[in-house]
Amino acid sequence: MVLVKLINTIINRYVKQLNVTKYWLSTMVMKGANMGIKILKEKKVKNIKGIHLFDLGASNNAMRVRLLLEEKKLSWESHTVNLASFEQFEKEYLEINPQGSVPTLIHDGVSVYGSENILKYLEKVFPSPNLTSSNEAEMWEWVESATRTHIETGIGYLYSKRSGRPARLDMLPVYKKHNHEKYKFLVERGHHMTETQKQETLNIINAKLQMLENQLKGQSYIMGNIISVADIAWFPDLMFLSHLGYDFSSYSNVISWIKRMQGRPCYSKKTKMPKYIFKMILPLMRFLANNKKYLR
Repeated sequence: MVLVKLINTIINRYVKQLNVTKYWLSTMVMKGANMGIKILKEKKVKNIKGIHLFDLGASNNAMRVRLLLEEKKLSWESHTVNLASFEQFEKEYLEINPQGSVPTLIHDGVSVYGSENILKYLEKVFPSPNLTSSNEAEMWEWVESATRTHIETGIGYLYSKRSGRPARLDMLPVYKKHNHEKYKFLVERGHHMTETQKQETLNIINAKLQMLENQLKGQSYIMGNIISVADIAWFPDLMFLSHLGYDFSSYSNVISWIKRMQGRPCYSKKTKMPKYIFKMILPLMRFLANNKKYLR
């Protein structure tokens, strides 16, 4: 009951500030209604037509895909996967994403999981407008430098502030089976990160930011003066860090680039990472970290 009261207090506080419906927030946080994967329970994947994104608003990985879908002006439907109720580990979802992660895309019966794989798929299947740089190999290296350091940077910084979801002891074997990289992080770092580990995370982030700062010197986007998939891959990572209060003041080129990306039509209510979620969830995560059911 104490946990329920805490969640309701947090919800009431931020609903008043943000004019967001209490029903939507309480459903997302508390009920785990499994609406996100309802379509998977009702239809075989091969019979699902159109573009369907299994999504999470606060996920920088999922935001990459949302941005590319909008930049290409494609029609798509979002299905929010309720990580709070571990919906990502339900049988139907694991059949299309054996890692139990977001995002996952279904397009006319074809499923693809992992943001990098989905970006490549969309760019190949929907080549117009073209977002592939003339130096394609280098562009995909930039994409990989964003997508393949998610745990070390964004997740690391999130947990260094004790804002990430603590590891529930009974779910650790599930993470170990399906998402070993996340399992390893939760066990070796998680909410019990040492000061040395926190500094290692900051060093990696700052090195990446300096690399981006240097690349953007004298040009509007990562690969030159035209937007590419590289920008789509990197931008959500910086928005994630920004929502957690990261200071970019030492990186003037990066700041200008962020503003440029925020001014694009693809950066809209449909694709934005909701900042209030971070503020709302932070006290709850810290509360859970002190519960005996969670790894400390």
